[in-house]
Amino acid sequence: MTVTKAMTDKESRAAYRRLLRSFARTLPAQPNMGAENPLLADTADDAVNQLPLAFQGKNLVVEVPAFTVAEPPDFDGSVKLLWRGSPVGTAVVIKFPLDPSIFPLKLTLPAAQTIVAGTYELKYRVFTGNSEESSPLLVSIDTMAPNAGSPGKQIELPAEVESGGITKEYLDANGSVLLTIPDYGDAKINDEITVYFGSTLPGIKVGTIVRADLSTPTTLELTAAQVGTQEGAMFIGYTLMDRVGNIGQPSYKTVEVVLKPAPANLQPPTVPQDADTDRITLQDAYDGVGVFIEQYDNFTAGDQVRVIWEGAPQPLIAIAEFPAVVTLGYAALKGSSDGPKTVHVTYEIVRGNRTYPEPTGVDVEVDLRKPGPPNPDPDPGDINPDLALVTVQARVTTSPNKIAVADAGEDADASVELYKQSKADDVMQLYWKGVAVPGGVYNVTGSEAADFVVDFVIPWASIEAGGNDPALPVHYTIAHPSVNANVDTSGPQPVEVLVLEHKIPVPAFQHLFDGATDWINCDSLRLITGQGWNAEVLIPGGEPQLAGQELSFKYIGWADNGGTTAIPNNEHDFKYTPSLQETVDGFIVLVPYAPLLETYNRWGSIEYSAVIDGFPATSGRHLVRVFMQLTGNASCRFDQVP
Repeated sequence: MTVTKAMTDKESRAAYRRLLRSFARTLPAQPNMGAENPLLADTADDAVNQLPLAFQGKNLVVEVPAFTVAEPPDFDGSVKLLWRGSPVGTAVVIKFPLDPSIFPLKLTLPAAQTIVAGTYELKYRVFTGNSEESSPLLVSIDTMAPNAGSPGKQIELPAEVESGGITKEYLDANGSVLLTIPDYGDAKINDEITVYFGSTLPGIKVGTIVRADLSTPTTLELTAAQVGTQEGAMFIGYTLMDRVGNIGQPSYKTVEVVLKPAPANLQPPTVPQDADTDRITLQDAYDGVGVFIEQYDNFTAGDQVRVIWEGAPQPLIAIAEFPAVVTLGYAALKGSSDGPKTVHVTYEIVRGNRTYPEPTGVDVEVDLRKPGPPNPDPDPGDINPDLALVTVQARVTTSPNKIAVADAGEDADASVELYKQSKADDVMQLYWKGVAVPGGVYNVTGSEAADFVVDFVIPWASIEAGGNDPALPVHYTIAHPSVNANVDTSGPQPVEVLVLEHKIPVPAFQHLFDGATDWINCDSLRLITGQGWNAEVLIPGGEPQLAGQELSFKYIGWADNGGTTAIPNNEHDFKYTPSLQETVDGFIVLVPYAPLLETYNRWGSIEYSAVIDGFPATSGRHLVRVFMQLTGNASCRFDQVP
């Protein structure tokens, strides 16, 4: 039988130490991040132990779990962090025996250690007489946003919205707009997609999608309430943020929002000038052709209309009333050719950036062909400057384009060189002051020489009917009735015509002395309020051309009864502008007493000048005996004048 000898206390302690040393060596437990700055929970598709962006580049609290020392030394120990195998931060001194209440020890990982992307080992080193390194804690630092930080592809909208914008009709039918975020690079579980919408960047937040399952399409509803009431071009976009907190650049696009009801029931345009003559003619083109747009449903102030003529869009016109009339000129009507041709005409309503086409249109016949040489480009209008002007020659007056009194009662002649590109059956018609001259027609034969001159005769009756005119217009037209009704028109030749003696009403002194026909004296004067004593002169009515003219009147004192020798310094000039009614009824002008007093006991006359038919005209004069003398050397005493 074996007898075991009991160990002494010293032997027992030595045996215990041998037992401890016989255990397999294990590393101190790994450090942990403090509750102040925790790591993210791991996901299946991302690096382990991600450090949130909010803590990157910041001093971090690191906790060292409790450990023991079997035989406490008689000196102080220390604990220091290791980052990527290198000591960092400040060591914490520990005293033996260890006080359990100091655990977990809190150390600081300096901010500079967590600014570079990567996965790193975080450990600590314990010195208790020997140095020991703990098990590592892997820490991942991600600084790159999804899609490499670049904007993702533009958000996808339903096809109807992509093409037509967000409309009231769409929202009424669907209630909201489905937004789809396209796939992007480096997508990870728990990425956050935040969608924005508004008239300015970044807009209001529509919502945020957290991607728990990457296989599920990423969609969000933009509600009618979120669209709001504002119209126009709106921004719609999103940002990508990973679970760490890295946010990429925003991706935006614009979408037109139209919340007013769209124009509807658009009627085909009408072209009244086409309906009147079955076609648009050259004169129509010069006058301007109106395209009429009838009222449609849902008109809104600010709507514009664009006519499309022969496939060519015309300038936008604001709609102020209905029917809206868009007037097109020659260049637009001509389009690709003069015709004859059938032109399709339609229009579109433009509201903001949206267009609403009228679907049917109308066909219009156009024929702008004309006789004579082609008009210059661009077309100058209804007068062709390439047509020679006519020359008018009077029968007595030798100067061309001038008809004087000496030519009264005589016909006049007109001539013009035949135009280039004349053709058989063209018809030339002469006009005198806009009136066709009787007999003033030439029918082109087509066999005329290159320098052929066409002659016309202007009857005296036409000249007399046209009256006096310092620049009476004479022109001619060219027609080709066998082709169409269009004509070409020459420019006007101004002709000076003064063949009719035009007499204007003769002025007459009033209140003549009793018993005399041409005598004024003190009794003839009248007191005019604010103007003193004056002789009144009547200009009879009957010449409306005097209306609105500043007439020039002249009183002259004469030394003889024939009015041939003027009294020196005895003239008085004044102006008067009559109204139209005065030229009908007649009107009074005044000769002041002062020049009459200078005449005293001799003769005086009154006359005036005007412009009639563009030519100066002077009235006849009224010559009277002026007697402002009393007995002795006295003159008028106005207390004795009625």
